[in-house]
Amino acid sequence: AKKSEESTGVIAMIDLLIKDLDREMTEATTQEKEDQADYEEMMKDSAEKRAADSKALTEKGAARADMQAQKQAREEGKAASTKEHMATMKYIASLHAECDWLLQYFDVRKEARTGEIDSIVKGAAKADMEAEKQAREEGKAASTKEHMATMKYIASLHAECDWLLQYFDVRKEARTGEIDSIVKAKAVLSGADYSLVQTRAHRFLRGA
Repeated sequence: AKKSEESTGVIAMIDLLIKDLDREMTEATTQEKEDQADYEEMMKDSAEKRAADSKALTEKGAARADMQAQKQAREEGKAASTKEHMATMKYIASLHAECDWLLQYFDVRKEARTGEIDSIVKGAAKADMEAEKQAREEGKAASTKEHMATMKYIASLHAECDWLLQYFDVRKEARTGEIDSIVKAKAVLSGADYSLVQTRAHRFLRGA
């Protein structure tokens, strides 16, 4: 009986140990599942955080690049404006220098300009006089040439008139003879035409 009680006690202890082990294994499994879920949640959160950090970093990089581009544009615009301003100031300085030179030598240039104008006027007057003289000479030459041509034509007319007067009687007699010959020839032709008409009429009557 004592051994049976001892066996029962051992078996009960073993059952207790098995239950404890089962409980511990169940708890371990549950804990493992919870740890796995926590790990997966943590990994998911980490991935989302990494994506968010990457997106934020990209946005910050783009914003930084944009700010740098704006800064460079402002610097370039400022440099261009400064360069344009310097060029404007340089141009104004050159205008001042030119104006100072014009004011300084105004009287000298005025006298020189007056002399140039006088020279031009005198030269123009001289040129007009020479042109007028040349025109007169050319007109005179043309008039002389025309006069000579007129005299030559008059001389030819005189010669022709002299020839007509010299041979007037001869030409008159020749013309009279030509007229007589024409009249006689016309009369002959008229007679011939009349004879021809009479002959044709006679033939026509005989044929009838």
